[in-house]
Amino acid sequence: MRLFEILILITLLLSLINLFFLKKRSGWIHFQYGIMVLIVLCHILFEGTRWQMLPVYVFTGIIFIISMNLAFRDYNKRIRRDSLIKRILRFSGIFVTFLLLIFVSILPILFPVFKLPKPSGPFTVGTTTLFLRDTARLDTYLPETNKYREVSVRLWYPASTHKNENSLPYMQADEARYMSSHMKLPSFFLNHLKLVKTDSYYDSTPLEGQYPIILYSPSGSLVENTTLFQELASNGYIVLCVGHPYWNAFYYDAHGQPTPFNGDNEYYQAFWDEENSSMVTDIKWEITTAQSLDIKREAQNRLNIYMPREIADIRKWSEDLSFLLDEFNLRKEAGEYIFKNLKTGSVGVIGFSKGGAAAGQFCVSDERCTAGINLSGFMFGDAVNNNFKRPFMIMESIEEDCPECAPISEVLYENAESDAYMVRINGANHGNFTDFSLVFNNFIGLKESGIGPINGHRFLQIQNHYILSFFDQYLKGVSSNLLNGSAQEYPEVIFKANKIRITQ
Repeated sequence: MRLFEILILITLLLSLINLFFLKKRSGWIHFQYGIMVLIVLCHILFEGTRWQMLPVYVFTGIIFIISMNLAFRDYNKRIRRDSLIKRILRFSGIFVTFLLLIFVSILPILFPVFKLPKPSGPFTVGTTTLFLRDTARLDTYLPETNKYREVSVRLWYPASTHKNENSLPYMQADEARYMSSHMKLPSFFLNHLKLVKTDSYYDSTPLEGQYPIILYSPSGSLVENTTLFQELASNGYIVLCVGHPYWNAFYYDAHGQPTPFNGDNEYYQAFWDEENSSMVTDIKWEITTAQSLDIKREAQNRLNIYMPREIADIRKWSEDLSFLLDEFNLRKEAGEYIFKNLKTGSVGVIGFSKGGAAAGQFCVSDERCTAGINLSGFMFGDAVNNNFKRPFMIMESIEEDCPECAPISEVLYENAESDAYMVRINGANHGNFTDFSLVFNNFIGLKESGIGPINGHRFLQIQNHYILSFFDQYLKGVSSNLLNGSAQEYPEVIFKANKIRITQ
């Protein structure tokens, strides 16, 4: 919670103590109610209102009116004259009132206006959007014919900026509304995300230099891992989050404006029908709980048989990444804008969830993949039978229902023909591998939301450190003690490495 929100709750608590328990009031207590109003006004002016605080606003108004009405009355005589029944009713009222205070505080605590971790690198972070059309590929998912596949991109990059520029909010109002609808929540549910500040500056001048590329395939939102994007950009990488069509909550049009995705697209619905089929669900559980690699391997192949649409789609996602690299190379040669800063010979790829499977797909189908990372993605597609020949890291949570089980992607890790890493994090769940670690206050485990009980800031610190170390090692040639197993910084992590060839 933010400063003035906390102060509002504190003044409410003090007001209730004053209202119910102080028999004699000194003069300064009367100013408490004015202070309460002042704090609320400061909250509105400097922090901004949000719907989670609405019960607090109403409760504050009621307590203020009651307190002002009783401010100059003498309780001492009235309390002595109260009958037993009245005293029981009075203490029942006190109990209910304090219970209401707890109740109205729950929403702003569970859904805070969180603070993103500060990026650790020396560079200022710029961000912008791109919209590209691949005239070599038709969009086969549209009812219209002769329409080409369109790809939206959000970039984060090292920038030079002026102190008077304002950083962007985590989500614009429209983006938050589209994200809420995409999650089948009320349209206003995530509008407090526009109050979260980032350390990214829109359309800032790119900093001169040559920086490795990191392609990111999201599964939900183009800003879902802003904490990671800022961390990488501040440390000298250009991150491109790719808005593959028909999957994310919104994309950016040719003018850079967020546009909602139409979830009624028949192909999108077909993906989910396939994903949620009983056969696919059963096979995934078999892979998760298999006691031997042979059983996992056989189940992985059966999974591919029952997910033909999804495999076709992640091949398209991989083609999106290849198309972008082709396009960027052409624009780099022409000396255009930020493209001249791309170090196109050093290409990292990351993906979350389905995007993690797409990252694996890209790294077995395009030789320009220098190194790749899968964030909590159930692997399928061509990577199942085509071993990784490039360094690859798999980051997973530990399955809550089967903590003794081997990693879900163990087969792909063991079959890798290059440097391979398995990083498993205790207390995490699927949603932790994005900024949703912070969107929900996870002082309790919110399994239904895909959030584990691990502290959100702690999780993102772990995730970002491993990812930055991995790319520093394979895209910049800077070796890391974190990856050779000699560093013991994170007791939450179960780490192992396989076929490591790089000299530490």
